[in-house]
Amino acid sequence: MPHHQPKAYDVVLGSQTPTPVSAAVLGGIAGVKRRFASANIAQRVAALQETSKYGQAGLELAFSALQDKAWQVRQTAYLLLQSCEDAILQEAFQADNPYQLLRCLHRHPTPKFTAYTVAISPNGQILISGGSDRVITVRSLYSGKIIRTFSGHTDGIKSIAITPSGQTIISASWDNTIKIWNLQNQGSYGGAIPQKKISDSGLLYTLIPHSDTVNCIAISPNSHILATGSDDFAIELWNLQTPKLITAFTAHQDAVKSIAISPDGNLLASASADSTIKIWHLETGELLHTLAGHTDWVKCVAISPDSKILVSGAQDKTIKLWNLQTGELLNTLIGHWGEINSIAIGSDGHTLISGSWDRTMRIWHLRTGTQLQILEGHHDAIAAVAITPDGSKIVSSSWDRTIAIWGAR
Repeated sequence: MPHHQPKAYDVVLGSQTPTPVSAAVLGGIAGVKRRFASANIAQRVAALQETSKYGQAGLELAFSALQDKAWQVRQTAYLLLQSCEDAILQEAFQADNPYQLLRCLHRHPTPKFTAYTVAISPNGQILISGGSDRVITVRSLYSGKIIRTFSGHTDGIKSIAITPSGQTIISASWDNTIKIWNLQNQGSYGGAIPQKKISDSGLLYTLIPHSDTVNCIAISPNSHILATGSDDFAIELWNLQTPKLITAFTAHQDAVKSIAISPDGNLLASASADSTIKIWHLETGELLHTLAGHTDWVKCVAISPDSKILVSGAQDKTIKLWNLQTGELLNTLIGHWGEINSIAIGSDGHTLISGSWDRTMRIWHLRTGTQLQILEGHHDAIAAVAITPDGSKIVSSSWDRTIAIWGAR
């Protein structure tokens, strides 16, 4: 019948056509196994993500992948198997936890300042940080070599965001301003790193959106809207193309500490020192839900790649998972003994990273709430965390005045 025929970008099992990562392979579990035999790590990861559809045969393939040479393949298999409800099987694969292999690979000293915020470029090659020295530093994620710096803020930098194109940096500061910078050639060199430090100012324009400290910023997936949150209790939306103020949301009763825009571009979540989280419709400005569950300041929020789960971290030392659409509390994660300063969700939709005043980072399985690993090594509180697009590296900054890169050796 027509609906069983291959589509334009599908691959038929047995053909010699190279398989696109996003394509479906017709041929059931045999097709999945063929994709898994590829030398391309992304292909193998994509194949593993299909195994849950094939019962016992898919389970066996996932178990075999726990012994794969590629850490990302083992990580994917382990995360998928976390959802397995069989207690005997759960016990069997715990010894193969790939997160036990994570180590601090590089440590970049920042002896004169603390980096309050870190961000990773969409191509996973560049690390951008800002902090108490009022300077934005752009460096190679892998070598640590500083490529360029941006100066212009007159007080500490609290938040940094990168547009999806990787060409523009936006920074928020305690000087009450937002600055938009051109990261020259960022979108064109792919995996290569510029050979010399670029010294031009790069400043495109400055916004003065709030009457008090700007704590947080978020960019819509289409790069058209910039959202800002401040100690003045307000959230403002700006048109990044004009740039003009679109509207303001003013329902919080205390400082706005963190904001996140859903990957589908429909909703905005805001976290406040009033101990609540509010969910807004981005286009209409309608306040959809007020989430009251934390007992102290809510310091950070993040949204899963499928726009279904909202994660919040607070001074009450807990992490909470919410249904973004309904506002229902799904789970509370307890483990940190200090307040939660920063959270990040991996692009796989399963990995959650949290950083705390207790000097540790913890890795959680987002769907089950299982704690997978504790990363220790900083000598003071964790200020910010980030994860690379491919999930292979974690970045942390700390009040111990270092930035650390974590990964499997």
